[in-house]
Amino acid sequence: MSVKHNVLVVGLGAVGAIYSYVLKRGGNTQVTCVARSNYEATLADGIHIRSRVYGDIPGWKPDRLCRTVKDAADTSYSYVLLTTKSLPDIVPTAAILEPLLSRDYVAKGPLPVFVFVQNGLEVERDVYDAIKGLNVGEPKIISTALWIGTNLLPGNVISHVMASQERLSAGIYRPSFSPDVKNSPEEALILQEFAALFKGTDNKVTVLDEVQRVKFKKNFWNAGLGSSSALTRYPLPAFFREETVEKIVVPQLRAIMQEILSIGRAMGFDENALPSSVVEETIESTARIHKKPDSTHRASILIDLENGRPMELEVVVGVLVRKAKELRVEIPRLELIYSYLYLIQQQILAGKK
Repeated sequence: MSVKHNVLVVGLGAVGAIYSYVLKRGGNTQVTCVARSNYEATLADGIHIRSRVYGDIPGWKPDRLCRTVKDAADTSYSYVLLTTKSLPDIVPTAAILEPLLSRDYVAKGPLPVFVFVQNGLEVERDVYDAIKGLNVGEPKIISTALWIGTNLLPGNVISHVMASQERLSAGIYRPSFSPDVKNSPEEALILQEFAALFKGTDNKVTVLDEVQRVKFKKNFWNAGLGSSSALTRYPLPAFFREETVEKIVVPQLRAIMQEILSIGRAMGFDENALPSSVVEETIESTARIHKKPDSTHRASILIDLENGRPMELEVVVGVLVRKAKELRVEIPRLELIYSYLYLIQQQILAGKK
């Protein structure tokens, strides 16, 4: 009989709900979830998952539901999955996880492996630094790049629409990029054991020696397409379904992504690590999805904006603007997107005070 891993999922939004469900489906995990805004609804009636992959699942609940990380920190875990929005300008991740990063918690046993299933770049850094400050050895942090089509709808309903294109790439987080790095035997084992949690499920997990290039590549979509969707307040089908609109809009999307590519080159991602073809591949793959009449997925940053919630601006676009300034790369389009979305973000935050 296989040993069940105790897994904590922090964040029970769309991604957190789907991955909690998938982990339970794998059969060798005990899943605890921290839910904040939908805690009461989930406690009462569960989550209604509507998935093109898994079917219609009303009333789904994890093994254990907690309102806060502090409530969940009464036991040890093999893995902690972070599926919350990364909002370092509002609440740093290390502050959210503080009960699991305290000396009192460390005294009870070894720290779990922290797995970041979040959009953006450098989202792991503050947790890495916090663990280093505990002097308990090298932090065990898995960084991921996730491609998924899922949204949290009113009524605590999860819409899960992507199937064949869905995948998760995972690698050990390292603070600096090194194109030729290889996993040590210990690092390889950490990744293999994490991927094994999904054995027997429909989820594809790819283990990598170096994951930062893949995360940077994924950010072409988030920073180029997601942010453009938020700025225009239109979902992506509007960008691609009308030929007259596509002819005007797509060249601008291409120019934005060329700026992102220039930042990548200045950071040390060569053609092998970050092929120039990523620009056209990102545009074409997105167009194929959203030209279909049944495409209903909306970028999460657009949904957050529409609902007056803070956007993942700093880890998706802001990080690129700051890196470009540091490396003296000209990015006028990205700077414009960032400045306007920053203005909107400040208005959202002011309205919440």
